[in-house]
Amino acid sequence: MIHQGSVYVADKVARVSAIEGHFGDALNEGENIIEKKLSIKERRSLYLFSVGIPKGDITSRLSIESCIGFILPDPPISVNSCEGIRGVWLQPNRWMLVAEQPVGNKLESRLRNSSPLSTIRNITTGRVVLRLSGNSVRDILAKGCSADLHPRVFRPETAMSTLLGHFSVMLESIDKDIIDLYITRSFGLACLDWLKEARNELNRRSEV
Repeated sequence: MIHQGSVYVADKVARVSAIEGHFGDALNEGENIIEKKLSIKERRSLYLFSVGIPKGDITSRLSIESCIGFILPDPPISVNSCEGIRGVWLQPNRWMLVAEQPVGNKLESRLRNSSPLSTIRNITTGRVVLRLSGNSVRDILAKGCSADLHPRVFRPETAMSTLLGHFSVMLESIDKDIIDLYITRSFGLACLDWLKEARNELNRRSEV
């Protein structure tokens, strides 16, 4: 607890899901939603950090890489990872770090201490992360995404920023039938509704 005047406030605020309860049942960490064609899990326990390194600052980059234990990916759409942390290329000199618990809760301070000149932003509460899986996940996403989602192109350990319908999202390929979707928190519920409708349309076509 932190003492502020005569009031005590919590030093850590419990995370509140932006989409919990919109399936009829509560959406819990690890709970499968929908069906085998498209299963959805909200990855609520992840920590997300935006990392910006000054152009040409090799010292800061090496310090960040030493902190996370792997080389930051350089080619567009590439992903590198090590021991519960993934680095996703966003644009030149900018990456997103995705950290699992318990690594994530200490990562921010480690990053700031290792590279004071780098820009470190905790964007955890500003994003909704959904794990989409199932044998039709790429077909469903293709209904609203013009990018090539074929597994030979959008293969594991790659990520891309793209449009899904009218939503700006980032997609990360985990496996052939598993994709993580990152979206701004305020659009999380609307995107979820889009996914459900795309799934329903696929079901209707398969019944014909």
